[in-house]
Amino acid sequence: MNKFRKPIIEIYVWGDGTQVAEFDAESIAICWFLGLCNLYDYRNFIKIIPNSNYFISPNGKLPFLKIDNSSQFFRDYNNIASGNTNNDLIQIQGYKNIVNFFENNLNISINPKNSSNNINNNNTNNDINNNNNSDMNNNMNNDSQNDITNLNPNSDSIEYKILQDGLTEYVVEYCNIITNYCLFVNKENYEQFTRKLFPNYLPFPLQYNSTIEFRNNAIKICESYGLTDSNNHNNNSSGNNTNNDNGTELDEIKLIENNLKNLPVLNHNHKTSVTNQISELVNRKNYLINLNCIHFTDDFYYQLTKFKKELKINSNSNSNSNTNVNSKFIFSDLPTTAEILLYSNLYIQTIKNDLPNKFMKIFIEEKYNDFIKRIKLILNNCNNYHDLIIVKKLNLNLIIKDLINYYIL
Repeated sequence: MNKFRKPIIEIYVWGDGTQVAEFDAESIAICWFLGLCNLYDYRNFIKIIPNSNYFISPNGKLPFLKIDNSSQFFRDYNNIASGNTNNDLIQIQGYKNIVNFFENNLNISINPKNSSNNINNNNTNNDINNNNNSDMNNNMNNDSQNDITNLNPNSDSIEYKILQDGLTEYVVEYCNIITNYCLFVNKENYEQFTRKLFPNYLPFPLQYNSTIEFRNNAIKICESYGLTDSNNHNNNSSGNNTNNDNGTELDEIKLIENNLKNLPVLNHNHKTSVTNQISELVNRKNYLINLNCIHFTDDFYYQLTKFKKELKINSNSNSNSNTNVNSKFIFSDLPTTAEILLYSNLYIQTIKNDLPNKFMKIFIEEKYNDFIKRIKLILNNCNNYHDLIIVKKLNLNLIIKDLINYYIL
């Protein structure tokens, strides 16, 4: 261990001041990552602050890592990694970049010996379903037989790292789309669930603007994949004909809906009839868009399943392979950093949140339930991150103070 005085490493994530928010996958993922790592003596210097303070992040995104620089080591990293000439502060944004910082500069990575709880795979699904509304790992069953300890996935193999990097990019792009659709684009879920969360995370009146920004960004992300009622899509969400048919029917529904809205109203009965027709069209349109999201999700998990099977085939034919052919996760009995992000998204979509429209939960449980079972493996082994949390409620005075400290002084 280098003999320099370690600065406090603060990681700001979305939350209510005491626990991590249930809508932000990267915030959940960075907590799970740290919970699965052996932090050595850095444990006393790493702090998670779940108070949604995105105002101190240069691009307004969380998670956000901040270090008050106090050593040549960190100054060197700051200059090399970000080009920042301000040696008093290191700022790193996003799950992927923060994980890279821990792995490459502090030698902190997922450690098989850090797992303390065992897991009974036969009861995984029932245990999860009975804890849908609990905290991330509250009341999890510790009675089990199998442990996540067999193989460290952080191999030095170049090919192995290339595969993991590719998987990370794939997960970041596609999981982000699915989660954004479920929480912010699907109108029923957004209006009846997601929008009501933000007063828990941001003080009045800041929650209103943030909610709108999240929704607008989600619509922008999803519309090019045919996952909104916009005409600006390219049918990339799936390679099958069913999705193309849905796109054609959606266009027809939008045309009829637009024509009905432009009809002159003749009398009260006519107005009622038109309103009912438009309502039926809207319901049909929402159903088709949900179906497009199902096709998109199906293709995503199909590709992941196919990828794991191909790794198994290659491992059987290659005695030098790094892959455990009977592993619980894609590469081994430990999740990679990409898989942590995958399962944090899946956790949001299916388990953590009691969404009014449960189309995604129903589909995943029916066809890809093994993925949901693996969430339990992570939850039972990442308890340690709770020790890193600092209770720090966000208020207007704190926001003003942070803005002055980091952008004016």
